[in-house]
Amino acid sequence: MDWKRIISLLVYVFVFILPWQTRLILDRGILNGGSWEYGTVGLYATELLLWVILLIIIFTQKKIIILAIFKKYQKIFLAFILVLSINLFAVSNKLIWLQQLLHMLEAGFVYILITRFTKELLKVLWVFLGGIFLSACLGAYQFLLQTSFASRWLGLTVHNPFIAGTSILELVDGRWLRAYGPFQHPNIFGGFLAISIFFMLIIAKKPLNKIYQAGFSFLFIFLAVVLFFSFSRSAILALFISSALYLIYSYKTLYFKKTCQHFVLLIFIFILLAGIYKPLITGRVTGQGRLEQQSIVERGNGYVEALHILKKHSLMGVGLGNYTLSLYQENKQKNVWDYQPVHNTWFLIAVEIGFVGIVLFLFIFKNIIFKFINNKTQNKNVILCLVLIFILGFFDHYLYSLFPGLMLVGVAIGIGVLLNKNS
Repeated sequence: MDWKRIISLLVYVFVFILPWQTRLILDRGILNGGSWEYGTVGLYATELLLWVILLIIIFTQKKIIILAIFKKYQKIFLAFILVLSINLFAVSNKLIWLQQLLHMLEAGFVYILITRFTKELLKVLWVFLGGIFLSACLGAYQFLLQTSFASRWLGLTVHNPFIAGTSILELVDGRWLRAYGPFQHPNIFGGFLAISIFFMLIIAKKPLNKIYQAGFSFLFIFLAVVLFFSFSRSAILALFISSALYLIYSYKTLYFKKTCQHFVLLIFIFILLAGIYKPLITGRVTGQGRLEQQSIVERGNGYVEALHILKKHSLMGVGLGNYTLSLYQENKQKNVWDYQPVHNTWFLIAVEIGFVGIVLFLFIFKNIIFKFINNKTQNKNVILCLVLIFILGFFDHYLYSLFPGLMLVGVAIGIGVLLNKNS
């Protein structure tokens, strides 16, 4: 039996179903009498698939492969273990800490799977885009019909625009539901779409026959339209900055013209949709609406709270995944939905791992990132992918605080490395 082929096939399945959030709740988090997402312990269907793949690798592959992987990443692995050993002393809820640890390890495992067990770049990328396409169909349905539906087996919940807490755009004459796709928030959906479109911009240079080119163009346009429907400012900003940088990198290359055409097409789509949905986009861009002002105030208060907690727990942090619990311990009079992570992935990591953890984290960061920066020309795809991830993380927390965000990081960097190898 060809176990490597089976592992590769299962990796493709994982990448395809990644957007769907089917989850078995093992311990529902409750805080101040309300459902507490960041304290909920569960097992995602995609997570279970990852552990199946891991077990197959352990029992079927030669030990030398596993040892080779460990040897390649041993400094990073040992530094990571040291960070966690120190961080454990600061933990209030060890079960949440353990879940966050597993999710972080799984993100690293996903990266290894993609870079070592998938050799055909276009196959893994098109499988990923296929899964995103189905998610985008759901997102388009949600926005255009202004409704959604629940599905236990697909991990979907109802998003009612007239219920407080739903992500909407507010007008004088009504409330508009933003596209969620299969995710918990439109910004997560936007992050997945932004990375997908960016990868398509990179492979746009590859020669395709007319049928494939038509399919490629349709998917590119469709994903861009649905990204607009998510109204995720961070995702759109990250996409345009990384795409503009890629355009600059590709100047004077043979594929510059094709890249430029797709970038102009992207701009045209957003200008056209902004004109069609001008009343919706005006408040979102200017930040003048009631909900936009409320969002700005909440984000500002989030930074103040995070800075306060960082000062109190500057040495060892509050523990992985324990930030919202620490907010509750500071003030127990709020509603459960007010206990939210600070909307900055990098700030959130700093608060949770503390000064000692930051030093070791920077060591890990140096070992991972600098090997790409040392050869900017050869590794430009990974660098630009990291730029996109950095911008997404600068404006939101889901890349670290939620399982789908961590998986997106693992998949995105893994595919970025494959893009370099196939350049």
